[in-house]
Order: sequence, then C-alpha cells, then structure tokens
Amino acid sequence: MASIRAFGRTGSAELTDKIWTVLEKTNKEKAAKLSNAEKLVWQPTFRQPMFVKMPMNPWADKRDNIAYDNHTEDELKGGI
Repeated sequence: MASIRAFGRTGSAELTDKIWTVLEKTNKEKAAKLSNAEKLVWQPTFRQPMFVKMPMNPWADKRDNIAYDNHTEDELKGGI
C-alpha cells in the first residue's frame, strides 16, 4: 500500500468516514470545496496535507479543447 494518497473533490458525507479523522476541520472543509483541477495530497509523515492544482491534460478530451497552434483544421485531420 502506498503511503502517499491523492484525493479529488469529496462530498461532505464521505468526509465523516473513519479515514478522514486525521484531518482537521478546516482541511475537511477545503476538501469538500476542491475544484476539478485541485487535489489533496496526503503523506502520513507530514503534519498537514498539501493542496495542489493539477495541470491541464496534454491532450484534448473534447473537440472544443483543441489548440490549433497556427495549424489549419485540414492539417490536423491529415490533409494538406
């Protein structure tokens, strides 16, 4: 079992679970309000958890997220 754990947004009902008893109330409140890009990283040897913001995926998961970077749509589709 890994000692480092990373958690995403967590519901307030889940935060009452036994695993969260090591977190202070303010950290539980923060965990309940994390955005999709934020994570709570917990290392048992640290006094406090770390809140980190994850970078965007290096790939587009939706057509609207494609960055063309001066390429035409035909070039990206394999055209001229």
